[in-house]
Amino acid sequence: MPVQNETDRLLDTLTGEPDEGGAPGIRQQTLMIIGIVLAGDDPEQAPARDLLRARLEANPGRPELALAEHLGALGSKMFPAGPDTGVDLPGQLVGAS
Repeated sequence: MPVQNETDRLLDTLTGEPDEGGAPGIRQQTLMIIGIVLAGDDPEQAPARDLLRARLEANPGRPELALAEHLGALGSKMFPAGPDTGVDLPGQLVGAS
């Protein structure tokens, strides 16, 4: 049996089962994204990794929800007033900065 790296062990812990290597469904895709993010070593991205870890701890066994909350939190930090979609939201002034 191959030796698991830290990311694989974390993902097994999140799902409660080892990856079977099957076709990637939503859970596998979610776990791959989480694994990639947590495996990063860019110091500037450390706060984002810490945020993701906190979301994972707050949602045990539910990595899809943890990732969704993580992305939502990152989005609100990057776009405090919402992304510029070209669509005027209720209460939003056209051309206002």
